[in-house]
Amino acid sequence: MHFFYQRTGFLDNNLILNPTDSLVILYRPTTANEWRSVPFSRIGPWSIGWIVLDTLRTGEYTLAVWDAMYVGLPATEKPEKTNLLCFPNPGSGVVTMVWEAANAHSIRITDLNGKLVDTLNTAGHDKNLIWDTSKLKPGVYFATLLSAHGEPIDTTKLVIKPQK
Repeated sequence: MHFFYQRTGFLDNNLILNPTDSLVILYRPTTANEWRSVPFSRIGPWSIGWIVLDTLRTGEYTLAVWDAMYVGLPATEKPEKTNLLCFPNPGSGVVTMVWEAANAHSIRITDLNGKLVDTLNTAGHDKNLIWDTSKLKPGVYFATLLSAHGEPIDTTKLVIKPQK
């Protein structure tokens, strides 16, 4: 089952405000039940795309932004801003990478042992790129956004799952 979201227009324009928003899908069997998150994959950048569910159950679904209700942050505390986002995460096939840092030069991909898996050049990309992960083994990787001087700007964990 696919759920469409779009930053501009309709109801989503006040829900998805910037690339750091963590869009999720919530489910409840009936109105007597509490909302709970369900496993999903995302296709597309932060501002427009699809949320994909493997299994659709009878009940209600809604889009939400992952917030204090789920991660336990006080309402006045904001999560740490990140400069590098990878989605879908976990992902397989292709992963979209989005960054905010103007001085980004490359993205270094390493495995859990620190072995270099790939280096992606960010030049010519408008603060986002799509990376083909089809040749990677399923597992945990780290994507590190680097400046032109090779200094780390941000690192994020990326989980690659088996392709179907």
